[in-house]
Amino acid sequence: MNELKRIFFDAYGGFADKRLKNLEKGSTFIVDDRDDRDNGADRKLYSYFCMIFADVTANTKITVTLSGNVPKGKRVRAWLKTNRLEINSSGFQSRLVFSVSDGGQSILGDLADAIESIVAPSAQRYSVANYKYVCPRTATSLRRLKKLLDGAWDTPLPDDKKGFFA
Repeated sequence: MNELKRIFFDAYGGFADKRLKNLEKGSTFIVDDRDDRDNGADRKLYSYFCMIFADVTANTKITVTLSGNVPKGKRVRAWLKTNRLEINSSGFQSRLVFSVSDGGQSILGDLADAIESIVAPSAQRYSVANYKYVCPRTATSLRRLKKLLDGAWDTPLPDDKKGFFA
């Protein structure tokens, strides 16, 4: 498990709890690419932000959690149904938790595509104004996580993609 933790530790600058440095003690990483501009004057994340965490549970499995302003749209609902998942809401906060195993990381790219489709030029008007910013950033973070896992798990390209990337 420490091999995957080391990859995450190096890629994301440490654990979510920055006090932890020992790979044996931590397992949760902030993977939403946040920076200082995402904090208000009180040094807390803006309420419209979609937080993304990855918990390394094994060398071949992680648990992904999206919380806060989790984007919702037609294709996201279809993705949820396909994967037998649901977004749990409590007040203004939403939460989506799912596992990703070695070889199944395409689920992250599919979710990224679904989230990004909410604000696509051809999409219907969305009711949440901050989706203009939240959806592309969330999709980008999910794709970065997928790319990291592709490299860590040495996922071969599908046959139909090999010629393009070879």
